[in-house]
Parts: sequence; C-alpha cells; structure tokens
Amino acid sequence: MSASALVAETGREAHWRTTIRSWLLGRLGANVITEALDQAAEATFSAPYLGWWIFEGLQVPRTGRCLSESWAEVARDADSLLRTWNPRHRLVDTPEGQIDWERTIALGPRVHAREYVTVTSRVGLSDDERLALLGWSAWVLELWPKWCDQISALPAKRSAASPLAKWLAGNARSRSSPERALLNRWAHVAARSRYPLMREFIARTLWAWLKPEQEIDRLPLPGKRDILFQLYAAVCIARVLRPRPRAVRWIHRKSDSNQGDAGQVEDGGLVIKYELSFASKDVVAAPLFPKAAIAGLSRHDVDCGRRLDVLITLPHDPPLSWKYILVEVKSGREGPRDAVLQLLQYRQALSSNCDGAFVLWGMGEGEAWDKNGAVDSLKSEPLRAGEDVWVFSTPESAASMLAALQIGASS
Repeated sequence: MSASALVAETGREAHWRTTIRSWLLGRLGANVITEALDQAAEATFSAPYLGWWIFEGLQVPRTGRCLSESWAEVARDADSLLRTWNPRHRLVDTPEGQIDWERTIALGPRVHAREYVTVTSRVGLSDDERLALLGWSAWVLELWPKWCDQISALPAKRSAASPLAKWLAGNARSRSSPERALLNRWAHVAARSRYPLMREFIARTLWAWLKPEQEIDRLPLPGKRDILFQLYAAVCIARVLRPRPRAVRWIHRKSDSNQGDAGQVEDGGLVIKYELSFASKDVVAAPLFPKAAIAGLSRHDVDCGRRLDVLITLPHDPPLSWKYILVEVKSGREGPRDAVLQLLQYRQALSSNCDGAFVLWGMGEGEAWDKNGAVDSLKSEPLRAGEDVWVFSTPESAASMLAALQIGASS
C-alpha cells in the first residue's frame, strides 16, 4: 500500500471510530483501541466494564497511557511517593520538639529508658496516604488476573503487572480483600491528596468501583478493520432511529434460546443484535438448500457462514409493517453479490422465531454499493405491506435509504 493510500485508509478508520463514539457506543474485547470522546458522558461500570476502565480506559497522569501499559512507571512513582512518607508520630529518647503527652503517658512505664512521642512535620506522604497507596496497589493487583481472564489475555500481558507486585511485596504484608468501607476511606484520602497519581488516578479507579455511575471521557472499540466496519455500518442505521444519547451504550453478550448468542444494545424498544450466531443446521437447511447440497456441504465440512452481522428489531411497526432490519456487511473489495447468499440463509434461519417482514440490507464499501438512482427508484416502487424488501448501499447512504423506506426516529 502506498503512503497516500495508507493515509487515506487511516483517515477512513478514524472516521468510523469517531462516528461510533459519537453515538456513545463501546465494545470490549482483547484487541481494542481506546480513544477520547468529544465530551464526557455518563456510564455504568458493572462488570466487565469496570475492569476495562481501570486497566485500559483511565490514563495514568505522568505517562498519558493506561495502567495496563504503565505498570513499571506506576511502580516507580509509588516507590518515590512512599520514600517521602513521614510518620505523624515518632518515638524519641529525649523530650524535645512538640511532645504528644497523652500518647507518651499511654506508652506506660519503661524499665531501662524513657521514650517520648513527638509530633513530626507533615512534609511528604501522610500516614493515611501511605495506607491508601499500599491498599490500592494490593486491590488492583487482585483485580488484574480477573480482567485478563475476561479478555483471554496472552501470558505476556498477564505478567506485565510484575513491577508493581514486586514493589508491593517489599513494602507491605499480605492482606485479605478490603471491605467497601476501607475502599471508600482510601478513595476520600486519595481524592484530597496533592499528588497527581493519588488524586487523578487512584481516586478515580476507586470511585468507579464504589459509585458505578460515572462520567467517562474515553471508549473502547474493535481494533480489527472488518469488525470495526461492521459496527460502523450498524451505527449508521441506528443513529437515524435514535439520536445521540446522554449515557454510554455498551455492546454486551447475551444468549437467547430462540436466536442464539449475540452482542446486544437496547434503547427502549429498539434492539440491535450484533454478530448473532446460528447452528449450522439452521443456516444450511431446506427449502433454500436441497437435500443433496445439505449432505455434500456437511460431508466436506463447508462453512457457509453462521454469524449474522446485524439484526435490528424496530420498536414500532413502520407504515409497511417491517419489524426487522437484517444487515450483511462486507468490507474491502467484496461487492453486493457477495452478500446475497448469506442474506437468504439468515432470513430463512430467522423465519421460525421472527414473525414479521424484513428489510434485507447488504452494506459495503465503494461505489458498487451505491447505484445511481436506486433510492429514487425505491421511493417510486409499489411496496406491499407485510412483504420483505431488499436494499443495498454504503453505510453513508443509510439515512437516505431509511427515508425512502419511511423508517425514521419514530419507527
């Protein structure tokens, strides 16, 4: 790929990510890109989103990178902070400085020598800040393996936290999981600290756990081009049906006994299923495939596709009673004809569980998907209520295609 083509390709993918994030949609995974939103938005940090926010979303102040990429730097900063720790009280053998007489008397009699409790200056890390720093380090190291399990992280990523683990082992005794009250205390101490690591990072990670309703300024999206384009195509339709929300939408995996496993986003009556999986017997079936074809495909283990890209359930019946929009997305050089068979397969597979008419929509990149005059022709066609309709377009033409089908925000 030439330099100019690479720049253009990078620009396209950046536009896709911006469009998806502008609809406040986030998707977790092992290979994600986390980027800034144009403005902060409300989010709920139920698992597994809390793990992403702590390890992949929040930025460490000094590095400008997330914690999963900054373990060594965080360990060095924590060590530097701990070295400034100055205990509030010290034992001395002569009554000099500011003596805390109540604490001194509480020591009781000494056999060999008198000891006095003196009040020290408050320069450096305080006692409470020290406990919060050590406690947070133990807590976050306990969460790290769980997050790695959720994203099926490789061993190299799992071991990345070792610098902080080694530092903690040399400065604190092993401890059990902290109770909520203790986490809350650490969060308040860190939030009042003058040290950026404490105030801008440690406090925010703890508040995300204690108060799941948070404002965030970053969202994760797939790093792979074809998966990103699928999500972009879905959002180009969804944003016509629902304007930008105030709260973040997460794609979460959800199993359905009738329709299989899928990523799902819900907004009122609007339901978007993403990467909906089917059993092979449901996709390669009669009457679309004759018995000889079914037997041959099974014998030679030919995969005809078992994962539908996008299925949208509309909240209300549009004028012509389409209840579903089934979208097959093709990226790169694939053309409209590459989507036809899978649209037929998935429409048949859904017929037993989805009662109603479909918009069958092939989406892809390039001029081949936007035929001149297709939208105007669709507007003039005598479409019949209750019957499926087929359309093909690029994601950028989604709004005009939906307008021709009389499907809008009220649908």
